[in-house]
Amino acid sequence: MTFLRWNPFRNLNWQPPFFDDYFEPLACGCNTAERFMPVVDAIENEEEYTLKVELPGMGKKDIKVDIDGDVLTISGEHRSEERKAGESMLIAERHYGPFARKIRLPNAADLAKADAQHADGVLTIRLPKKEEAKPYKKELTIT
Repeated sequence: MTFLRWNPFRNLNWQPPFFDDYFEPLACGCNTAERFMPVVDAIENEEEYTLKVELPGMGKKDIKVDIDGDVLTISGEHRSEERKAGESMLIAERHYGPFARKIRLPNAADLAKADAQHADGVLTIRLPKKEEAKPYKKELTIT
């Protein structure tokens, strides 16, 4: 699997000016250094690929998953909580706003059988492998 548009300066507050054109932000209309970007674990076994995406505090209605060709796009909006009257923010380290994460999928994935589940702040996407991509195993009887 290939993760698209990785930006090594994403978590920095400063980005060298000569990288401005090369590391362009994803089409989410937000600043790269201040954008929420979910982390992803990609797991492979003989039967399937599994992606686990951390989306804390987000519900199913805030998340969109699309497959276009061989690119999986996970997008949505991480909304901020409303403060009650008389409250003031002392520390604000969490990022809010729209996000998009694109992942190039391997040719061995059977995209028609892909499925997604969301529970406890983790989006799990399962992509079964095509039959021809699974390892062939057979025990031969010696005659």
